[in-house]
Amino acid sequence: METVSAATGDIVTTSRLVWTLIVPLLGSFLVSLSGKKPNLRESWSVISAVILFSLVLTMVSPVLAGKTFYYQLFKILPGVTVTLRADAFSMIFALVASSLWIAAAFYSMGYMRGLHEHAQTRFNTCFAIAIFGAIGVAFSDNLFTMYLFYEIVSVCTYPLVAHHQDEEAYEGAKKYIVYLTTTAKGFLLPSLALIYVMTGSLDFPYNIYSGMFPADANSAIVTMLFIFCLFGFAKNGVMPFHRWLPGAMVAPTPVSALLHAVAVSSVPPA
Repeated sequence: METVSAATGDIVTTSRLVWTLIVPLLGSFLVSLSGKKPNLRESWSVISAVILFSLVLTMVSPVLAGKTFYYQLFKILPGVTVTLRADAFSMIFALVASSLWIAAAFYSMGYMRGLHEHAQTRFNTCFAIAIFGAIGVAFSDNLFTMYLFYEIVSVCTYPLVAHHQDEEAYEGAKKYIVYLTTTAKGFLLPSLALIYVMTGSLDFPYNIYSGMFPADANSAIVTMLFIFCLFGFAKNGVMPFHRWLPGAMVAPTPVSALLHAVAVSSVPPA
């Protein structure tokens, strides 16, 4: 399951990180194929959740020992890549997302069946894809990767918020997707472009004290970019872009667990 292609000091390049993305994505595919067999469909959700949590657990001990896992999926421009990294900070969010998927899978099983909810296959499929996005956010090595997976979470959770398909659900879902995509496009995307122009990279700094900007960077612009990045990740529920939260609670209860405990906790402020 793991192939180590390179190692420099405590930074280890490994495909184990890729598997943490493949598992929920494959799980969503298997769930969608098992719609006519409810027991099998729910089994795929639970199995995928357990495997994902086990994969994340295998990285805990090496990370605590000082190792950092790293894997570059592909390169877009110099300094702009889709890259995964597992360090001590990202492991906190990955553990939260993967462990709560197990609890949410069991709870969803009883909740959705007990209320005889419609479109349960779609619900479980989108739920698994949302976990895929949350894990991608947790293991993001740079701002572009975080933005990419953040948008995946936003888009694939829209059907979950609109699940009941009535007027209230559509209204709550519309507010949810408008707030999240508008702030991401209006604040975050321009900030990424300006950060890239100023620094030539979108990588997170390995040294938090030195930061990612050059020492002679304009402090007013840096402050503005920080605020724009903070507002751009509106899924944090930061004021004044928090009004989507009450509207989104029209969704089935398991979605509240996903949005509050999994998705929101896995999108730390930039």
